Amino acid sequence: MSTTGWSGDYSDNLRLTLDVSSRSVRYSLADTTGNSTVVGLDLHKVFSGENGDIGTLTTQAYWTDNNNIVKHPGFFDDEDDNRLVYRIFNFNYSGFGINKPRVRIGHFEIPFGIEHIITTNGTLRNYTHGPNLGVKADWGISVNGETSNLEYEVAATRGGGQTWHRDNGDFVYAGRVGTDRSKNLVWGLSAYTSELGETTRNRFGIDAQWYVGLWALFSEVSAGDTNEQDVLNGLLEINRRSPSEQWLAYIQTRYFSVDVDNQGRDRAVQSAVGVRFTPDNHWALSAQYQADLSTFQGAREDRVLSLQLRYRF
Repeated sequence: MSTTGWSGDYSDNLRLTLDVSSRSVRYSLADTTGNSTVVGLDLHKVFSGENGDIGTLTTQAYWTDNNNIVKHPGFFDDEDDNRLVYRIFNFNYSGFGINKPRVRIGHFEIPFGIEHIITTNGTLRNYTHGPNLGVKADWGISVNGETSNLEYEVAATRGGGQTWHRDNGDFVYAGRVGTDRSKNLVWGLSAYTSELGETTRNRFGIDAQWYVGLWALFSEVSAGDTNEQDVLNGLLEINRRSPSEQWLAYIQTRYFSVDVDNQGRDRAVQSAVGVRFTPDNHWALSAQYQADLSTFQGAREDRVLSLQLRYRF
C-alpha cells in the first residue's frame, strides 16, 4: 500500500513511542500497597499539504491494570479495575493558515490553569484539575492558537471524562488565555463552568510561572462556587532542575476550601515532595511522598508514598 498522497509520505513528521510504566503506591491510612501497570502507544503526526501544515494528530491510548490502587480516578470501577485509558486523543486542525486560529476535536485536557500547559500525564506529579474541576480531560471541541504575545484555548466538552457518553445534559465550558510560555515569567487567566451529574461548578483562576536559572516557582489561585457554595483553591510549587536536566525535584502545597452553609469554611491542605531522574531519553525513575496536612470534615489524614519506573521507546 502506498504511503504517499495529499499529505506526502505518512512517515514524515511522525513520532510513535511505546510507553511502559510500573507504579507502586503505599497508603499509610489503609496500611496497604497497590500496584499499577500501564502499556500504551503515544503517536504524534503532523499532516502537511502544498500550502503548509494541515493539522496535528495526537493519540495516547494506554491499557491500565490496577491492583489495589485505593485512590484511583473515578472512571475506574474499583481499586482492582483495568481498562483502556485515553489521555490525549485529538486532531488539531491548522489549515486556516499561519497565525490563524486552530480547531481541536477529540479528547484533550481542559484548558484551565497551570495543568493545561505543564505536562503531567503518566507521571507522579499532578496539580489540581481533578479535585478542583471534577474532570482533567474530556471529549469535545476547542478553538486555540497564538498571537505575537499571547496563547489561548476555549473549549466546549461533553462532560463524560473518559467516555463519550453524556448524562442528562452534562457539559464543560472552559478557556485560558496566557502569555508566551517561552518567557521567564508566564501568567494566564482561566474561566470554567460545568454541570457533571448533580454537581455544578464555576471557577475563575489566575496562574503564574517564574523561572530563575534552574529554579522555578509555579502558582495558581481559583475562586468560584460548587453547588452554590463558595470555594477558594490554590497551588504553590517550587522546583529545581539539574544543569543536565536529568534530575527534577519539587515541593508542592495544594489548598482547597469551601464555605459550607451554616458551618463556616472547611479546608483541606496537601503537601507533596517529589523527584524524577531521567538518565536518558528512554528511562525515568520517579518518587513522591504526599501528606494530608488537614482534611475536609476532619477525616483521617493519609500519607502516600509512590514509586514509578517508566520506559519510552
